[in-house]
Amino acid sequence: SIICRVQTRSGLQEKQILEALTGQQKKAHLLSPLPGYLQILSQSLPDGHPWCDNLDIWSNHTTLPYFLYFDPPNLRDHWQQKLLNTANCQPFGLALGLTTYKGQALVSNPRYCPQCAKRQMEQFGFTYFQREHQLPWVFVCWKHNTPLSIGCAKCGPYPFKKNGLIMPGRCFCDKGAAFLPSANIEPSIRKQLYWLAQQSAYMVQSNGTKAKDVRVSLKACLKNNGFCRGKSMMHEPVASAIQDRFGEKFLSMVGYPAFKGDRESAWIRML
Repeated sequence: SIICRVQTRSGLQEKQILEALTGQQKKAHLLSPLPGYLQILSQSLPDGHPWCDNLDIWSNHTTLPYFLYFDPPNLRDHWQQKLLNTANCQPFGLALGLTTYKGQALVSNPRYCPQCAKRQMEQFGFTYFQREHQLPWVFVCWKHNTPLSIGCAKCGPYPFKKNGLIMPGRCFCDKGAAFLPSANIEPSIRKQLYWLAQQSAYMVQSNGTKAKDVRVSLKACLKNNGFCRGKSMMHEPVASAIQDRFGEKFLSMVGYPAFKGDRESAWIRML
């Protein structure tokens, strides 16, 4: 978003800006769950800018905390250090399993909340994209519970071919971007999508789970609530409880149905 604002205010071509700040001309390396060239970017900025600390960029301006949320502190630190000192993050994305996500880990069309954009303009005089809106299957705002937009109904989705670095709410129309929904949201799953958006925002804003071992904590939860027989989890009751909690439509939408036919889905059996 900062690079988008630099282009808007300076009028320079995006290739010039990217080359000056990252040493190369492709924005694809920055439009990623694990953006590359941050070491060069942090060294290109003037003294005093918060992005001079590339750890600040990772912690506060990328989705990395979300994808590492359930890892123990030593593993999170290991990945942070590795990622901070590399230009090409694609191999690390494969190692972290980002390609296996049912919902895309990489958002091809950046999302924004029109209400958030309005408040940003009132408070700062400019708009910016928020990482909380770019997480897998987040289609409503975690603050306002309003559907997210991915561009303009007339000009098309972001990023535009003629102007790839553009601030949210802006387009080629004189009156600004007309709402372009990020997904077709049925009323029956709105509550579940809002819950998911809130949980996702919490995860990306945090330093990881407080549980020492997530699997042990989850197993204890299941046992305490009567979902285990001895040391083994009972798959069918767990699948039924999940479907009762979230509904069949929502679970199918995010790619994790509780049942496949008459049997609980493989992802539940693999727990």
